[in-house]
Amino acid sequence: MGPHETTTSSFYVGGFVAGGNQDAYLVLPKDYATAPPGSYPLVAFAHGCCKNSVNQSASDYNSVFVHLASHGMVVASYNTCLGECNMVTFADDQKHLVAALHADPSLHPVLDKVDFTRVGLLGHSMGGGATVFSAAKPQIVHQETEEESDGEGEAVVVVAGDAAAAAATGGGGASAAQSVEKTEEV
Repeated sequence: MGPHETTTSSFYVGGFVAGGNQDAYLVLPKDYATAPPGSYPLVAFAHGCCKNSVNQSASDYNSVFVHLASHGMVVASYNTCLGECNMVTFADDQKHLVAALHADPSLHPVLDKVDFTRVGLLGHSMGGGATVFSAAKPQIVHQETEEESDGEGEAVVVVAGDAAAAAATGGGGASAAQSVEKTEEV
């Protein structure tokens, strides 16, 4: 375990398309309130197949979530596909989770402490497949403005395209080649 004690939170996000629950489940460092903005990377987790309740991701994967959060990461998961579902649709929900948390930091106070230029995608089984789809079709969700930049290049968050991500960026998208080019500048 890492140096941080952890805590959990669940709250309504909405907008998920694969069915099931519309909430997000977070595991985060307990001392987040004293951290400066941008302290924590985000890990968006997609669960494996055939969950039969909305609480199963929390119980099945909590030890992994707690381990990551104890090392100073905010772990966000969702439970939209309670049976088998199309991996592309499930990937859209993973991408939506990141975009929704970035677009509305009022969902939880820790979101003001998240550095959305450092986002990891993680999944197990069906969620691992969805994570591959999420990473394979990127879109810029946040790009530093000149005022935010420290002069060392543009930082971007790359998440595959969906309606929420498009809304967060004003509808623009980026191809995989464009995203790789941008992330190499960092």
